[in-house]
Amino acid sequence: MPSFAHIAHIALIALFALGLVGCDDPASNRPIGDAQVDLDLSPELDTSDDLDLSPELDADSVADLAPNEVDDWVAPPDLVIPNLRQLTPYVDPMIGTLGQGNVIPGALLPHGMVRVSPDTSSETGSIDSYKYDDTQLEGFTHLNLEGPGGSANGYSQILFMPYSGVLPADLDVRQTFSHDTEHAEPGYYSVELESGVQVELTATSTAGLHRTTFPPSEAAHVLIDLGHSNGKSVGGEVEVVGDDVVQGFGYYNVHPLLELAVMEPTGDSKVYFHATFDRPIVDTGTWQGEGATRVTTPGARTGRGVDLGLWLDFDVAATGELNAVVGISLISVEQAALNAAPARQLGFDAVRAAASEQWNQALNRIQVDGEEDLKTIFYTALYHSMFQPADYTEQGARFQSGSSGKAEVFEAGRRHFYTDDWCMWDTFRTSHPLQALIEPERRGDVIWSMLHLYKQGGWLPKCTWHATGYSRVMIGNHAIPIIADAYAKGLRDFDPNRAWEAIWKASTEDIANLGSTSLCGYLNLGTPPEYLALGYVPSECDPTQSVSMTLEYAYDDWAAAQFAGQTGHTGERDQLLARSQNY
Repeated sequence: MPSFAHIAHIALIALFALGLVGCDDPASNRPIGDAQVDLDLSPELDTSDDLDLSPELDADSVADLAPNEVDDWVAPPDLVIPNLRQLTPYVDPMIGTLGQGNVIPGALLPHGMVRVSPDTSSETGSIDSYKYDDTQLEGFTHLNLEGPGGSANGYSQILFMPYSGVLPADLDVRQTFSHDTEHAEPGYYSVELESGVQVELTATSTAGLHRTTFPPSEAAHVLIDLGHSNGKSVGGEVEVVGDDVVQGFGYYNVHPLLELAVMEPTGDSKVYFHATFDRPIVDTGTWQGEGATRVTTPGARTGRGVDLGLWLDFDVAATGELNAVVGISLISVEQAALNAAPARQLGFDAVRAAASEQWNQALNRIQVDGEEDLKTIFYTALYHSMFQPADYTEQGARFQSGSSGKAEVFEAGRRHFYTDDWCMWDTFRTSHPLQALIEPERRGDVIWSMLHLYKQGGWLPKCTWHATGYSRVMIGNHAIPIIADAYAKGLRDFDPNRAWEAIWKASTEDIANLGSTSLCGYLNLGTPPEYLALGYVPSECDPTQSVSMTLEYAYDDWAAAQFAGQTGHTGERDQLLARSQNY
């Protein structure tokens, strides 16, 4: 009897045979199916609404594209998967939330920017937003990291928390919950809080949707905490507009310790939001600060400062239900409103259905047969592999990036900008090779995004994020094998000249940093000069990682040599191949 792994392997081969994963077109040296921008994975509805939840792209805009990336590009045909199976029931988003998995159980699309998910009560500096063995929820945040390893700090930004009854004087609205009342599936999450409040969440790529049902005859409140973060709050602004809109931003440092170590602007993240409610706001108030230093201002409709928050009162006596659509942006409040517009038009149920269908289409990239519990393990792992990198392209084909040290806005043209790949030291050997096989249409944009960050900031990234500067913190130059792998597989919808320039710089130079004599693996961006001179990384450079660093740089050298040979740089190829023997 064939093993489960054998069946999965055969199924993946079948996808190739059916032409679902792409093959080389000898006439153009461009893979068929390569660089598809949007997959229309939306269900057929009886309305005329377009349920494509990805940002619209302006095909005429070509900012930041090399000439040969535009003139010969032809949109591939739509992907059609025959014999579609219903695979979402095999996904259990709660797998990985216990222990060190650092998994979030909330709602998102495949590679979605917005990940609206519950936050449990965790200590300051925690990397994970949700821990299965915690008993209290602090609220529901809109930007979250998924599955990062040992690094402290992170996202968990723009927190909303409903509350029923009289607000406590200290505004501590954490609530106990039970896993018995939780339900999580791809694109949807729900839970009942101890107060009897029922919370339901779903998402588009750029907006989170909340449907909250309050107990009858109880006062209904929503608290918006802009200071909440796994990093550090450094500012924020909030404003109530009219009787049903709240907008503003939270300003954070995602990794304060790293900024202190590199002594330059690093890790700053300004996250804008625009929230529309389906009932009028009856009363408001703001707070600023934490604990004993917290200052509350009842009746206030605006606020600014560090650790800022706002509470809203609603009259929901008629039905008990309150709906909110929260657009998220890294560009502006106005952009956040644009990002929310498709979700406002569709409503909660239609967005949930579309999210489920997009996930089902994505999971059908691999079809396996086997025991039911093994299929749950397999499809949950496949589901988690499609969280990152995340598509941060916003409505109107714009995106923000900050590898130069400051946040800048760019036109994407036909491109999608991918980030939040935390970290490539883990993903270059796992999810990236997998995605090159089963999602080849994204590869060109994933590589283009790395090269965009190189052009903006001068170095290939190690761990992409939505903050300013570079998240260094991992050893090696593993953007190199990701680029080389795509090129070797014929997925070449990016500028090879810029790619080679970036690869060669990372392979032969390094950035000056304060950790060069003790923590060079954590703080560098290229290849340490000691490795270039000695053929290994000495312990003086990094006493806890020097052996691992030598192995990683040797492998990166081999990958760079493969790319060099395929792009005509034979002298550099020979040099890199010789260095790859340093292992």
